[in-house]
Amino acid sequence: MAWRRISKRDKIRTKYLKTEKKSNAMEKLRYYIPKVQSDKLPVIIGLPGLVHPTETTRIDSFLETISKNHNIAGVRMNYEGITSAKNTISCQFNLKNYISDIERAIFSIKEDERFNQSRIGILASSISAGIFGHYLSNQVDAQTSWTYASISPLLTWTDYASEEIRRNIQSKQKPIPISSSWDEQNGIRRQIPFEDFEEIKKLDALSRLQTSSPKLKSVLTFLGAQDTISNPNSILKYHDLLNGNSKRLIIYEDLGHDISLERISSELLQFFKKNLLRETSLIP
Repeated sequence: MAWRRISKRDKIRTKYLKTEKKSNAMEKLRYYIPKVQSDKLPVIIGLPGLVHPTETTRIDSFLETISKNHNIAGVRMNYEGITSAKNTISCQFNLKNYISDIERAIFSIKEDERFNQSRIGILASSISAGIFGHYLSNQVDAQTSWTYASISPLLTWTDYASEEIRRNIQSKQKPIPISSSWDEQNGIRRQIPFEDFEEIKKLDALSRLQTSSPKLKSVLTFLGAQDTISNPNSILKYHDLLNGNSKRLIIYEDLGHDISLERISSELLQFFKKNLLRETSLIP
């Protein structure tokens, strides 16, 4: 019988095949596939914030539009442990599990023969950009190169809101509120249970990225100068750590954390079309 050395990729593949039933990985993905397929499709993986699988987000709206009109597929992933009861969305934050959710989603894309493996984009919103930063710092596939856009990245626990708010949450052992302005308009309360406080404190993408060299084709970052949820200075540093071109850092002086799709859709569309459809996709 012939024997061969087990590679890192084999180990990762085995890991996910073993956990597929437990995680229901395919059920966690929402697909937006163009009706007309001429060849292997470029694909954008959408990483929304901490949302329930049944919710539709601005990322879904963008993925649907680009799949219908520009022949780029979209795949939106969901995180484990997010439940909905009446008007409350409860997010059981576990950084290791959330990183694994991203890993499983990317693994599924890489195993899908419909998709062009050299034309993969990532679109991350808010805290998902921080979680994705942890994923990038853990990369074992040196050949991976992403086209990456993020909206209002929330990168570390110490950037969340203000020191006073963080101290109040800890001293009173209160749930961590993460409701957006859109949630408030619709009477939705979104929160992380205080039981997960020690987990959310582990979020520190900036420190992780300072000791790694992520491989990215091109980076686009959206920042609201009035953001009181994320720290604008940390977002600038994040863009720099990812070797982002200064022309691809878009700052809205009049906006805060919640940036509507209407304000960014044109730049997003141009960015992904340039990097995923053109042969010269390495242009920053």
